[in-house]
Amino acid sequence: MATITITQGQALEQFVRQALPAIQQVLPQHINAEKFIETAIGFLFRGGSVTEKIVKCDRNSVVSALVAAAGDGLLVDGREATILPYGAEAKYSPGVVGIMKKVRNSGEVSVIGSEVVHEKDEYDRWTDENGEHFRHRPARGNRGDVILTYAYARLKDGGMVFEEIDEGGIEDIAACSRGGAASPWQGKFRDEMRRKSVIRRLSKRLPMSSDADVVIRRDDDLYDMTHAVAVADDVPTVAKSGSRLAQAMGLVPAAGSDPTPPEPAGPTAATPKPPSKAAAPKPPSKAAAPKPPSKAPVAPAESIKPPAESVDGLIEEFQVAEGTKKDGTPWSKVGIKIGNLWYSSFSDSHREALAAALDAHQEVRISWRMDGKYRNIQTVDVLVQEEAASAGPDWDGAGPDEEIL
Repeated sequence: MATITITQGQALEQFVRQALPAIQQVLPQHINAEKFIETAIGFLFRGGSVTEKIVKCDRNSVVSALVAAAGDGLLVDGREATILPYGAEAKYSPGVVGIMKKVRNSGEVSVIGSEVVHEKDEYDRWTDENGEHFRHRPARGNRGDVILTYAYARLKDGGMVFEEIDEGGIEDIAACSRGGAASPWQGKFRDEMRRKSVIRRLSKRLPMSSDADVVIRRDDDLYDMTHAVAVADDVPTVAKSGSRLAQAMGLVPAAGSDPTPPEPAGPTAATPKPPSKAAAPKPPSKAAAPKPPSKAPVAPAESIKPPAESVDGLIEEFQVAEGTKKDGTPWSKVGIKIGNLWYSSFSDSHREALAAALDAHQEVRISWRMDGKYRNIQTVDVLVQEEAASAGPDWDGAGPDEEIL
């Protein structure tokens, strides 16, 4: 094991303490800044190979990671949050305890948890007219190999939300992790990463504040989205991991489909001939031989756009998916939930307006048009305070089998 010189450790500790003013500026008022610093230093210098690697990281990256954790209101103690060495750069990563803390603080979730299931455990999961249910009794002693990981949340209205990922899906997520041998997926933290992965999946179906959503997405840059195992190169990891809700709302493509977002409609080989030619009568001698129906000059259904409709309401959920087309062009799509229905758009201006309305807790009026099975947003208007309803979003605890489109 390499020896850490006192000079290296002392220099880093001094540098971290000098960052106290910056940390105080972003730290929530209910967390004492001195306690935050002392807890972080205790974590950074707890000993072992991780400490050795963090000491050798760029000091500015260590401080940046601590400031990010402070902004999220999470202590860097190895439970709520951790600092991971990635080569010469230190990165902040929320822990399972920290993510669950932020979700509970959102005000709509009373209980949230996650566990790993082994092959010798007693485990069952089912859905009936009363919602989702599960039973898990861990085996004693040797529990066998891991078979899946699950997460659950009990909403304050009594509803249950449940997600599970089998070990094959977990392996695919781990394969996308950056860092190689230094990845937290390697070694004793693997169960922690399993639990965090399924909680991140579960969170997509929970009513949460925007700051909780930010914490959950903190780990996104720790995964290489371009090297997902057994997935098309331009499918985002959220699609690989099987998020049926994200696929249903149109944020990511369904398995086996082309993830490239639809392009504006243009003339194709199926475009009907001009009416002047179609109206030209054929000679009487050929009248008895009608043309096959496929050649009839009828406009294709996709060229007939349905009328636009509108809806008013508070944004109940907000999701953003990103990916890359086959030609290398990046794309992003925003999805919002109003009145238990999802609406989506590729427009950056729509995303900015909707995000601002979400943060300000203001109602929006959107016009939308059906495109296949998706409700595509056409316009977004933020309603003035006098017009907006005073009540907050209504969460009805809809189960996974409820139709949302």
